[in-house]
Amino acid sequence: MRAERRLVTSNHSSGLGGGGIIRVWIALGMLSAALLAVTASAADWVSVLAYLPDNPVLDGSIDYREQFNQALAENVALLIPGSADPDKPLVYGMTTGVKIPEGHVLKAQPNSILKRLPSKGKLLHVGRRARVIGVTVDANKYAHWPQFKDLGKSDGAFLLLGGCVVEDCTAYDVPGIAFMCYSDNNIVRNCKARNCGYIDLKFNADFYQGKWDQWSGDGFYFRGHDNLIIDCEAIDCFRWAYTTCHEKAGRATYINCKGSAVNWRPYGFIDIEGCDGGGSTLINCVGTFGSIAISTSGTRMYHCEAKSIHVYNADDVEIIDCTTRGGGLGVGGWSSAMNSTVRGGNNPVVVGNTINKHVPTSGISSVSDWSLSVFSADGRGLVANNVLNEYDGPEGKGPGMKLDKVSAHNNIVTFRTPQLPTKPKKAPGEESTSLKARLRQRQLREFAAQVPNIARELGLNRKITNVTVIDPDALFIKDHNEKGETEGWFESAKRPPADTLKRIQLGKHWDDQHGQYHGHAWYFASFTLDQDHRFIADQAHLLFGGVDSDCRVFLNGQFLGEHNGWKDPFLMEIPKALLRWEDQGANDIAIHVWTPAGLGGVYRHVAALLSQEGEPAQQPAEPEKPAQPVVVQKDGFVADFSKTPKDLALLHRATRVGFAAKNAPYPDARLQLRGGGFALSKQSFGPGIYHVRFVLNESQKKFAYHKASFAFYFQGADKTAGKNDIANLQEHLSLTWESGKLVFEHQEPATPDGKRGARTRLGIGQIPGPDSPAILRKDEPLDLTVAVPDPGGEVCVYLRKKQPTGEPDCTFTMPAQPAAGSFGFINHKWHSYIYLDELRYSP
Repeated sequence: MRAERRLVTSNHSSGLGGGGIIRVWIALGMLSAALLAVTASAADWVSVLAYLPDNPVLDGSIDYREQFNQALAENVALLIPGSADPDKPLVYGMTTGVKIPEGHVLKAQPNSILKRLPSKGKLLHVGRRARVIGVTVDANKYAHWPQFKDLGKSDGAFLLLGGCVVEDCTAYDVPGIAFMCYSDNNIVRNCKARNCGYIDLKFNADFYQGKWDQWSGDGFYFRGHDNLIIDCEAIDCFRWAYTTCHEKAGRATYINCKGSAVNWRPYGFIDIEGCDGGGSTLINCVGTFGSIAISTSGTRMYHCEAKSIHVYNADDVEIIDCTTRGGGLGVGGWSSAMNSTVRGGNNPVVVGNTINKHVPTSGISSVSDWSLSVFSADGRGLVANNVLNEYDGPEGKGPGMKLDKVSAHNNIVTFRTPQLPTKPKKAPGEESTSLKARLRQRQLREFAAQVPNIARELGLNRKITNVTVIDPDALFIKDHNEKGETEGWFESAKRPPADTLKRIQLGKHWDDQHGQYHGHAWYFASFTLDQDHRFIADQAHLLFGGVDSDCRVFLNGQFLGEHNGWKDPFLMEIPKALLRWEDQGANDIAIHVWTPAGLGGVYRHVAALLSQEGEPAQQPAEPEKPAQPVVVQKDGFVADFSKTPKDLALLHRATRVGFAAKNAPYPDARLQLRGGGFALSKQSFGPGIYHVRFVLNESQKKFAYHKASFAFYFQGADKTAGKNDIANLQEHLSLTWESGKLVFEHQEPATPDGKRGARTRLGIGQIPGPDSPAILRKDEPLDLTVAVPDPGGEVCVYLRKKQPTGEPDCTFTMPAQPAAGSFGFINHKWHSYIYLDELRYSP
């Protein structure tokens, strides 16, 4: 076997001690024994056709689950006949809940398919010590939509109940997980999982996000002990291609397993996460589209390839003779994203690996800023004979290598510009091209249909005569030095050279396409308007579904306007004289985008709207209210969310909110602020004592980049047309509580020409130490009390105190600006929850 030969001849075979090689031989012996244990002669097989009606309909349209279950219950060895014609397979329709009894065998002949009819659950339940051979499952997820909108990752194809053997099987178009088990001693050999997960249907997306996890899907999910997965392949599985994770899991062996991404962008390749049953062994596993993530002690990797490899909080890990293709290799390190040192583990062994970096950014942002990083927790470990081919090119220079408390020998770092492999072009009509095109066209059609309603909600109370969705294929460049506007990039003749521009898709974050980046960048796109439409329109707008975070927009070389804030759609009016019609050429759009955090970019689609006076909108826009002067409230204010949501009436607005659920830190009704959510007071307040009480749902060490802000807001002097009330509020002063420090900032108002005002950091309160009152801790009620003075006075901050008593934890000088306005509380982190108990003010 290829895996055995490599193990014996490896130059680093000394690293295979400690149980790795023993586990492999046990697994291979287990496979041989299992394949011999359940056999059946030709006379033993009973055809399932004997249980179906005469002349059965075998096009997948009839549910034969009951007949299959009866046949499986009455026969130890059941055969599914196939067709002699590969182009006309026999398709057996069935709903979920087909059960293979303990010790029984189900075998399928070539050109036969089990097709899942719309239903919820797992299709095939493989009983203990049962065997499945050659079965192909069409899990038929597209036929489940939209009737079954809420299918999740538990709606799979194969469920293994322990000691099972599944070989030469395929599952495709699966709503959830293809091959799953919560049991021990299963063997899966030469099986294939393809197109797993429901995210494309549920969210019109071709990539994984954590908030969509319920509707994701893995190729091979093994939650038991001592399972063997060998010679398998996972393609387009929305979450992980392979995973062994969490409690009651461990000691899995993966040999010669492959993973790839053709149409979808999965979360990663292999995940060995937090297993309490011990580490796993990975041999000759290749999946250069994604990462291998390890957080289980005792895990061993030999001769594997992945985009990146990262290890955190795992002891006795061995990584030997492995290769990365584009990303780094990190066993712990310092992470700026986490603002902390990430624990690698005791006694790491990292020998003979090749790390190929394709970008200048950090190795793995959540683990280490370095491209090759090994941090030993106990001062033991070996890092030897590794080669880091670090990036050094037009976009910068990579960070290199960092080793801490390990024995290091003969590790080499070279800097070069990599020659990236070109992707082979797919022939027209191939499935991957067809699937992507179909998904994209559906997204654009749905967006176009939503545009009139979105425009009305934004106040465009006119008859919309034409909607042109901007072609998502655009050009992109990062503006590291913020020189684009100075050099006039918004004029087509002054754009950067073509060889510096990259392809990008409107409607997707730039992080998903060009890597993590915080800063300035530009998009260039175009659209054409039918020249006859000029006679059915007297007004034109651009509608943006969403831009993260702020942007300035130019059309045909002229500035149109700017928008601040990433969450909401917005309109920009186009002077009709500025438009070009079809006989005059295309309209060129330049979008200057800036984001200090988050995923960045034009993440929703863009459309050009033509309109004229006519039929009123179904929901007339509210008349604009003149800006009101700030009136300082002299009385106290308390919004208490600890018992009932009634105090929501006291708020000007609460966005992305809910109330405490059964798993929340509070059992009763606390106000729940999801990521990006905030609660903002209705009244205006001045100098006095402000108090906030809240709980962070996630604040373990690895979530140390949590940010929760107390902030003042002011109504802008001039309301911007097309913006709702909250968009016209300007954040003025903010006090952000990060883990271990507080940051006090002032946001200047926009300049007369509409340019975003500067944000000034007025001070940082860094309070070090493991018992620092500034550290955010999971599920612990936190009190923040702020004494706000008149301008020029001293802002006093009291952490974990309900009243301003004793010495303040830190102080800041109040800027010489009005100290009055609405105040509120904000949750900056997308995947977290803040439970807000109380907002209080006293003069």
